[in-house]
Formats: sequence, structure tokens, C-alpha cells
Amino acid sequence: RRLAGKYRDEQQPDHYSNPDRKSNGPLHIIAPGYIHDVEYVRHYTGIRPIYLPFSLLSVLKYAVGNNGYTGENGNYIWNAKRRSRVPQLLTQWSQTRDNSNFVVPQNYELSDLLKYRAAIVVPYSITNTKSLEQFEMNIPIFAPTPEFALDIGCYNDRSATYDPYCSGVAYTNSHHPGPDPSSPYEFSPNARHVYGDNRTDELFWIKFSEIYLWPCVEYFASWEELIFKLERRTNAELMETSSCMAKANKWRKYEMEDNLCWVMKQLEKEEVPRYNSAGSYQESIQDLYNVTHLF
Repeated sequence: RRLAGKYRDEQQPDHYSNPDRKSNGPLHIIAPGYIHDVEYVRHYTGIRPIYLPFSLLSVLKYAVGNNGYTGENGNYIWNAKRRSRVPQLLTQWSQTRDNSNFVVPQNYELSDLLKYRAAIVVPYSITNTKSLEQFEMNIPIFAPTPEFALDIGCYNDRSATYDPYCSGVAYTNSHHPGPDPSSPYEFSPNARHVYGDNRTDELFWIKFSEIYLWPCVEYFASWEELIFKLERRTNAELMETSSCMAKANKWRKYEMEDNLCWVMKQLEKEEVPRYNSAGSYQESIQDLYNVTHLF
């Protein structure tokens, strides 16, 4: 989440439960990196943020170089919550095949990931840097449908008003702040059906997760369907998927840079005050950390 602009002092929200409603005016330039956050801010404040897709492409260019996806080792990246176990059904299936293990990579170079056949993403949060990293490296991704994701307990790290942040507190929709009058959404973004909230509400909002908005991702509605797809996808088909992802990432990069240029132009306008007198990025960092020089 990034704040590209800043509220005037008198416009700062007092508390999460009382978000500021003053959505008019040029100072509200908020730039979330995820669509879910864009709509979340819009739902509670009425402010329409500028979407700056969070991206690691500039970093990956140096970390990976000219290397591309090969899938040559045949194994699968298991991208799930820490200490999450691979379902027994998948383990049994992998044991019947050569080089088809589900692996949590350890002590690896980023270029090593390009050798895995695909990534199995079992999302625990709306945002997942590992998933983004794998998508932008054009590694084919398989993920559960939103419905199956809820069935197997995904997205338990989605809302700050429940565990793991508020363990033991029995919050429900009635405890959450209401939407801004201008919100087009009737469903609460904080709903968790395991606590008695409406499952439809939760399902609606997790569909804003990037994993369901990126093109070229393949979905499964059961572990059996995942096995079915892994068995039948040829290496050539997965290479086509990787090419599809490469094209999608070119567009994401363009969208991010285009929106960023617009934001920077707005920030340079006289009505949007500067926070300091820094004339460069280096001076801004020095001012932020109150230091006279950088390493």
C-alpha cells in the first residue's frame, strides 16, 4: 500500500472506525498497489484511489537477467501459508511419478525458480509477494477457485479485525464501520464466514485478490481437479502459458508507469503542497530519516 499524496492535518482520519468522509479535493491522491485495496479505500472513504500495480519487474530484471522459464526439473513450487502441509492426496500422487514433487524452495537464487514446472498458489492473504514474484517471472500458476479457497481455509490473513491480529475477539459485521454513502458495494470487506459473517460477502471481496484478476492463471475447484490438470498439461502448453504471462506483464508495467506519471504530475501542481524542500530523491530520503548523508 502506498500513499502518494497526503491529507492536510485537519483532514486526517481520526480512527479506523471513523474514516474521513471528505473525498472531494485534490489532496486525496492514494495509490494502492492492489485492486482489493483500491476498492477497500473507495468502500469506506468514497475516495477513488489511483491504481499503481505493485511490481517487482525492475528488480527481477537484475536478479534473473536474460533467463526465462524452462520448467525443466518437473517439480512444483508449493506456495502456501508458512508450515502449511501439502494435502495427502497430492503427496500420494507425486509419489507415483518421477520428479513431480511439491516443493517449498529454500536457500535459492531467483533464477532457480524458473526451472520448476509450475507454482501451486494456496493464498492465505489478498496480497502475496511470492505469488507476484512467480507471476512476473512467467512461471505457470495454478490456484483454487474462490469457492474452493474458502472451503480449504484460505485468506485467513485477509482482515485486520480477526485472527491472527485479533485472536479470541468475536468481531462480526456489526462491529465494523459502515461504508461511505457513495460506495457501490453492499457487502462488507471484513466479513469472515467462519465467525458467522455472510459467506457471500467474503466471497465477493476475495475475488478482488490479484490471483483472480491476473490473466493466464489456471484454477481448480478440488485437489482431484488440480491433479487432473497437472497430468494433462503438456510442457508445450505450459510454455504457451508462460508466454501469455510475459505479454500480460508488459501491459502491467505500462499501466503502472502510465498511472505513476499522472500521479507525479498531480503532485507537482501548486495546490498539492510538498512536505519538504528536497529537490531530489536522495535529498528526500535524507530528510525522511533525518540524516546528512546516505551510505
